Amino acid sequence: MNTPKHQKVNLFLDKLQLLSYVILGITVFSVTSLADFNYFLRSYLVFLSAGIGFILIYFFFIKLAKVNKKKL
Repeated sequence: MNTPKHQKVNLFLDKLQLLSYVILGITVFSVTSLADFNYFLRSYLVFLSAGIGFILIYFFFIKLAKVNKKKL
C-alpha cells in the first residue's frame, strides 16, 4: 500500500529526532568523561550541555517543520 507523502516526512522526522538525541547524549558523555574536573563541576557541565542541546534540537525541529509545511 502506498503511504502519503506527509506520512513519509513524519516518519523521517521521527527517526531524525531520535538520532539527534542519541548524538547529543554521546557527545555530552564523551566530553564530560574525558575532562579531568571534580565531580560537582562535571555534573554541572552535564546538565548545562544537555539543557543547551535540548533547546537547540527543539528549535531545529521547529524550523524543519516549518520548511516541510511550506513544501507540502
